[in-house]
Amino acid sequence: MIHPTRRQLLAAATAVAAMPMLSADAFHKRVASTNTPLVAMEYETWFTCAVGSAPSVAAVRSQSQNKLNAVQLAAGQSVRGITPLEQAILKDDVDGSCSTRPAAAWSGREATPLLGTYESSNPHVIEQHAEWITSAGVDFLLIDWSNNLGGNWSNGVGLGIMAATYSLAQTYLRLRRHPRFALLLGLDARVFGTQNWFDQVDMVYDLFIQSKELRPLYQDYLGKPLLGVFTGPRFTPPPDWSDPRFTVRWVNGFDETTHGNTMGYWSWIDRQPQVTYREESGPNGLRIIPEAVTVAAGWPGGGPSSQGGWSSNGARKHGQTLVEQWQVAFKARPEVVLLCQWNEFNQPDQYSVEMSNDMEPTQLHGYGLHGDGGWGTYYLDLTTTMVRAFKAGKPQPKVTLNAAMP
Repeated sequence: MIHPTRRQLLAAATAVAAMPMLSADAFHKRVASTNTPLVAMEYETWFTCAVGSAPSVAAVRSQSQNKLNAVQLAAGQSVRGITPLEQAILKDDVDGSCSTRPAAAWSGREATPLLGTYESSNPHVIEQHAEWITSAGVDFLLIDWSNNLGGNWSNGVGLGIMAATYSLAQTYLRLRRHPRFALLLGLDARVFGTQNWFDQVDMVYDLFIQSKELRPLYQDYLGKPLLGVFTGPRFTPPPDWSDPRFTVRWVNGFDETTHGNTMGYWSWIDRQPQVTYREESGPNGLRIIPEAVTVAAGWPGGGPSSQGGWSSNGARKHGQTLVEQWQVAFKARPEVVLLCQWNEFNQPDQYSVEMSNDMEPTQLHGYGLHGDGGWGTYYLDLTTTMVRAFKAGKPQPKVTLNAAMP
């Protein structure tokens, strides 16, 4: 989720601002509630080359098929109907080098995934991710589309991210086990409500909700498909907008400073995780429901620029940060826990193995922009232990941390 609004999180988190504490009337009001807690994993599908065009439903579907062709080519299978130049570009798409076209790449990664520097549409990668994440007890992915607008809407980067997500959905159709998914949109160059923004909302509906085949894959919350919208850090309430087709949740960051949780925001990442509440009608009148908590393996903020904005307080500390963040979730017992995160692997948010919040299994040794190393399955294993206990309604388990891990 690297884009200007995310980078401004650090500045906003250290800003001094008078934050009015709003009454419960400012919270989202819903009648229905879930009895079983949901756990989401924040997830990127942005490791893909740009294709140089604006997105449309047809373009997303077409590009998704092209990426499948690329995987077949890389595996030595024949693909009919494309030129040698297209074959070269598609193969380039698979290995993540993106030398023919600009897009998110792996050059800034803090460690190397166990699966290598993959392309986000690769069905073999999607299948392995689904197996790991489902086995951990995670219910759904919160897939990051917050980079799609602004220049990315027309330069092809947004289309690549969306096509990779569509490929993920298509792959899930043939899997026995997989999580569901929901989408996290972003603003259009920090502006809400542009035509491209509304076009993207409609595209989510057209691609995934109207499709009888894909609709069961999309995560509901409070009776409707869940749609997140990332605003960046804000000290003011979210826009007064909803859509009857979705349950809309606005997402900011560093609630301990912005106090966005008091205005109904969920959070992408918190240094000291805060609980977002809402009102709900009950048999004896209104009651306050703990709705969401964000849990991260590490958090940036307050550190020197030489460490990408990270401080030692937010480092992984061999898993201690993750365990401490889970404490809030076990105490509050919210309806939704957002895990931050699976696979960003890029600067400036993921500075080094110690100063990162990625949880996808990595190689223990290998390329890292600021040092050699990785964490294997360590953070997946810790997450699995916490998620299973949380969903079973048990107390937070005591774990022995491994000092050899970042």
